[in-house]
Amino acid sequence: TLQTEVDTLQTEVDTLQTEVDTLQTEVDSCAKLTQDGRISSAVLPGSYANYTLEDVQWQSLHMAAAAACRGATPSNGGHSNRAIPGRDGVTCTTVCSETFYSKCEGAVALMGLQKQTVTARTPVGLFYDYGCGWTQRSGQSELSYSNSKILLPGSYINYCCCRY
Repeated sequence: TLQTEVDTLQTEVDTLQTEVDTLQTEVDSCAKLTQDGRISSAVLPGSYANYTLEDVQWQSLHMAAAAACRGATPSNGGHSNRAIPGRDGVTCTTVCSETFYSKCEGAVALMGLQKQTVTARTPVGLFYDYGCGWTQRSGQSELSYSNSKILLPGSYINYCCCRY
């Protein structure tokens, strides 16, 4: 009868609503951020809950800066090399001289592209290699970037390659 079909459909709707409510509870518990804007450690592996996405992005950029400096260093490096954030309008000779790693080896400007590439012909990052005396490098200093800007595409960031 028609009433039996309606009752069956209502039972199915009730069952589906219960499943939706259960799934929504799971999603809400997973996506809930802590007071400091981080994902709860209960849903993240290892120490990922100790860092924001921006922190991880900065670390990736810092590793890229160190690698770029290694490639741009004419002395073939050593154990006393550091990538130091460049400063807008200031030479890397000056930036390095103001640190313990006082000798400039070079300057680099880096930009990484978001997302994984799907072909071997697609660039994943761009760079410039400058001498220590340049003040007009492409991009900006990390010191003038906000955390939210690091996630935006299209900007070069400058680093000085220093050693002692």
